[in-house]
Amino acid sequence: MNLNQKSLIDGILEGDRLIIGKAISLIENGEKEGFTLLKEIYPLKKDIFVLGITGPLGVGKSTFIDKIIEKLTDEFDKIGVLLCDPSSPISGGAFLGDRLRLKTKNENVFIRSMATRTFPYGISPSLPFIIDLFSASPYRNIIVETAGIGQGDVSIKNFSHLTLVLLSPLLGDEIQFLKGGLMEISDILIVTKGDYDIAEPFYKTLKNSISIFYNDLIPVYMISSSNGFGIDDVYNEIMKKRLDLFSSDKYLEREKIRRLETFKYLLKELYTKKMIEKIEKEGDFKEIEEGKINIYQKILDIIS
Repeated sequence: MNLNQKSLIDGILEGDRLIIGKAISLIENGEKEGFTLLKEIYPLKKDIFVLGITGPLGVGKSTFIDKIIEKLTDEFDKIGVLLCDPSSPISGGAFLGDRLRLKTKNENVFIRSMATRTFPYGISPSLPFIIDLFSASPYRNIIVETAGIGQGDVSIKNFSHLTLVLLSPLLGDEIQFLKGGLMEISDILIVTKGDYDIAEPFYKTLKNSISIFYNDLIPVYMISSSNGFGIDDVYNEIMKKRLDLFSSDKYLEREKIRRLETFKYLLKELYTKKMIEKIEKEGDFKEIEEGKINIYQKILDIIS
């Protein structure tokens, strides 16, 4: 599908799913056309709401999203779902496992799997830019699922307005989850697999710990995506916090963070790529491989 810039922009504004998919591919592949497209649509962006959903591998993020989509589509006309999947070591593309697990067939839900491409922090390197693309489309209520993450993988907080952290009672000591960054980025904490016998004591201990260490500032819920238990409660909490965001200065504060982090992210991505291409063109890679160049001096020469 060969489209000029105007056709791409018009398609994004109209919510054309095929054109949005094409535009995302241009951005993911680092095409110059994709960057130009982002430049053109940036002045056309509107308010968005990004719901970040994160947690360790195997916690049940995709199953939960499948349930919560049913609720959100009753409230919003169109929803974008961005699933950050681990990359294939062969092709570099997303494994698409999360996308295959989603059962929704709603035409108002746009689902896209994106490869992390060995990028750390559980997100795709093009995620911040694709969020900006969606802000010019009708899909302005966005769910972002990270790949399985560890305690220090907290980048999703920089690009979401509300962050849900999912934990499973099957993954071990609940006190360990209070360490590191996961609690610091959590707006809502969710214990999954509530139909398991060990879920209730895990939930109670976690909730008591949150009360002690975080003064009950983080709401804690227990759910079972298999039977729907607790989903309504989480949905109501999401909508409550969303309303609070948009009716106060909190939304603007979150947007300031997102815009600044996207700019810094973009600068780092493009500058790094440009520098690597320059060094490769100058033929220094071979001398670096052979140990003929002091790599630390080379870096100092570049940044000075």
